Amino acid sequence: KMPVSSQVSQKGGDNTQFKVDTVMDAGAQRLRWYINNQEQTSLNDKSHVSLGNDQDNNFTVRVDISDKTGNIRKDDDGFSSDSISWQVSVQ
Repeated sequence: KMPVSSQVSQKGGDNTQFKVDTVMDAGAQRLRWYINNQEQTSLNDKSHVSLGNDQDNNFTVRVDISDKTGNIRKDDDGFSSDSISWQVSVQ
């Protein structure tokens, strides 16, 4: 993931780049991005996004990753799905 740290600082009016690496081929996993728990549907299935220039206060970015192929039947270690969050402090 990028940024590596889950605590991020950015200047007001700026964007921060967020990136996740998926364990399956491109298009095989569903990615859903959220700012303060509000889904950002325009970012569906993107692994690299730029966010935050419209945020005046601290905010949370989360991406939920899941298998959309249905091919994985047993995933005891949870490799095919994940949820990653960042806490962003606006300076």
